[in-house]
Amino acid sequence: MTRRVALASLLALSSACVGTTGSSPTSSVAIEVAPLQLAGISDATYTLTVLNGDREEIWSRQVTSSSFGDGAGGVVYVGTCDADPAVAENIVQVVLDLLTGTGGDLTSGVDFINPAPSGAPLEKTVICVEGQSTGVTFDVAFARAAQQGFFDVAVQFEDLFCSAKFDCQDEAGQPLTLLHDASGTRSDTAVLAFACTGGADADTHLYLSDLSLDCGGGDIVTLDPALGPGNLSGVVGSGIPNAHLFQVLVSQGVEQLGTYNKRYWNVALGLESVAGCTLTARGTASDGAWDSQTTPSGAVWPYLQWSAPMDTCTRHALNGADGVVSTVYTDFAGLSFAHSYPEILVPIQGAATLADPAHWKDGTLPAACDGYRNPPAGYLYGGEGDGIYTIDPLQNANPVDVYCDMTTDGGGWTRIFAYVNGNGEFNTLNRLSALNAGLAAAATDTGYAAPTTIAPWYGAAAFTTMRFECFKPVVGRQVDLATSTAAVITYLTGGSSTMPVAPGTVTALPADASIMSGATSGVANGGPSSGATFSGPAAWGYDGTNFYTGHWSHVGIAADDRFSYAPFFIGYTAHFHHAGVRTECDDYDATGATGHEGYWYIWVR
Repeated sequence: MTRRVALASLLALSSACVGTTGSSPTSSVAIEVAPLQLAGISDATYTLTVLNGDREEIWSRQVTSSSFGDGAGGVVYVGTCDADPAVAENIVQVVLDLLTGTGGDLTSGVDFINPAPSGAPLEKTVICVEGQSTGVTFDVAFARAAQQGFFDVAVQFEDLFCSAKFDCQDEAGQPLTLLHDASGTRSDTAVLAFACTGGADADTHLYLSDLSLDCGGGDIVTLDPALGPGNLSGVVGSGIPNAHLFQVLVSQGVEQLGTYNKRYWNVALGLESVAGCTLTARGTASDGAWDSQTTPSGAVWPYLQWSAPMDTCTRHALNGADGVVSTVYTDFAGLSFAHSYPEILVPIQGAATLADPAHWKDGTLPAACDGYRNPPAGYLYGGEGDGIYTIDPLQNANPVDVYCDMTTDGGGWTRIFAYVNGNGEFNTLNRLSALNAGLAAAATDTGYAAPTTIAPWYGAAAFTTMRFECFKPVVGRQVDLATSTAAVITYLTGGSSTMPVAPGTVTALPADASIMSGATSGVANGGPSSGATFSGPAAWGYDGTNFYTGHWSHVGIAADDRFSYAPFFIGYTAHFHHAGVRTECDDYDATGATGHEGYWYIWVR
């Protein structure tokens, strides 16, 4: 259970406060040790010490909760500190000398693991300021001997019960032979076992570091227990088999033990050649997930540590005399663990607005919106929806806020082009020659990134699909078409001068109802085929001589005009176009007579 030791400084001094303890409110520190609230604890004995910045002792005294507190672990004591500016950085030390239960004194190392023994006190620094009050808090989660019968040897910290061991031999003292070597024979095996429970309703999380097998001379094998469950031989990134281990088996799971849910995480090592090697690891547990898989900052938290010389490996219980598996405590800075079970997924934070863009909580940024919608292992898209997200397009620490469509066709679309007109007047569309500036403009419906600035982003494999969407109320048909054809995207982003073939390269999304997709038909209003009926990609394009050639774009379009100037169209019938005085969406309006109201977007995914 989490315990608190609190220090409050009540100072109004004109010079250094050095000497004996006292209760004067003008020269005192009030040290409070909050009640332990440990079941069966009737008293606690502490030594409290204050040192000045030169580590000169100001005072030290042993106090008990029965004399200076509530008789159940809590104490309040008033003493002095040193406010001399030269040494005002005082050090407060707390030593736990004794815990007393209803049946007598408890034995450190047997009944509990002492987080603050003599010679290794809990220590914090506090600035002793003249005339001011300063507080410092010690939070300690004690590791106590657990009484639950379902573990061989267990410790209790906070409200969790944990057990661990490291075995190379069976109960008869013979080598464990569990894993099959390359010949199919069961061969020598070592087992690191780790299990905890917080009770029937607890959300128990286990945390493990990498396992490190150090064989000297820089020969170190690092094992990732999160690559399981299962055999790791041949698993990418596992490094198994190798000269020291022929196999590694990771097992994870939950077992019901009466009303307790026990979560376990075991690693079996197939031993090939481990003479002179030492296996190290560390693990801990919590009720509920920790941010960044790190013990609480400002708290002393117990964890389990394995340090097993393989030459002398037998059967090693938790907190045994050999010290192979032991309980240790973090310092107040906290301790991070590389892995967790169940896996803790990094969430998105932020409201997905311009004022509060959405982003991964750990500060990492994907290259495009799809990196949020379809995140990598360890990350969680929580249904935040459409809006403003922060990305790092080229993964070069150059972030930008973009607009993401997280709903259409599975979401993950990054907007790169936006023209929105609500007043019916023709408005100039800003083309930006820098990628981030163009993406930012598209996010706010004020412009777009020039095609040639998109090309390096495409080259970095940030997207594979381009999507074109528009709607013009006077026309009443929505265009929503996508292409994943590399030749098309390469051409549209200025990487080729060859107009790609259109049929077979276009996908109509569900909202599309356009002539250009073939969802409906249109009649040419002028040109060489005036009055003829056309629809679909086979009727797209112009090659300099003929219309309706079945190609993307229009001959002679400069690279940076290929988003705005008819990236696809059916001559004199239906266009996607914003250039000159024309804003066309599945219509042909050579003079802009039908108006400009509507929206035109280009997206990538």
